Amino acid sequence: MFKTADQWWNELSPIVEKAFAAVGVETSLAKRMGREVRVAYAGAKQWRLYDDIIPALTQLFRASWTHLLLSNHVPELSEILDRLQINTFFAQVFNSAETGYEKPHLKAYQAVLEAAEDAESVWIVGDSVIAAIAGAAAAGIPGILVRKHHADAMYQCDGLSQVNQILEREPQPKVTDVSIGQRTDWQ
Repeated sequence: MFKTADQWWNELSPIVEKAFAAVGVETSLAKRMGREVRVAYAGAKQWRLYDDIIPALTQLFRASWTHLLLSNHVPELSEILDRLQINTFFAQVFNSAETGYEKPHLKAYQAVLEAAEDAESVWIVGDSVIAAIAGAAAAGIPGILVRKHHADAMYQCDGLSQVNQILEREPQPKVTDVSIGQRTDWQ
């Protein structure tokens, strides 16, 4: 269900305009700002990596892990990854703006599982209990919650530098069914 970047942003623009209007921005200014969000967000040079990303990806690569990226993001994600110089770490990128399915939708995970069908083990590492951990669990994928803690996340750590330790410790991962939407206090 690939849309062009222009189509994707054209569909989003009215939603952004309404959001600006809802917080009191005058209508003509809200429309102009809605059109400018693309340049401000996707072309932003202020994108930064956490300090532990490149060392963690490198360590996992050396441990024979293949990285697939599943992201709810804008159509320009590949360009952002290029600018951050991390694009070569990922064998494949699954971007909701291109696939039409955002995490936690089951089809987002199914596409990744199809691409990784020959893998011995598949994990997701993410910072959202609902989108990453619960969504992955519904697809039978164990998840590691990073930079946050939550009682429903079986595996969690403070940063990416600890992910490899969990993977080494859990050769046969456990997957728990984390029900999406059951709790209202998830962040």
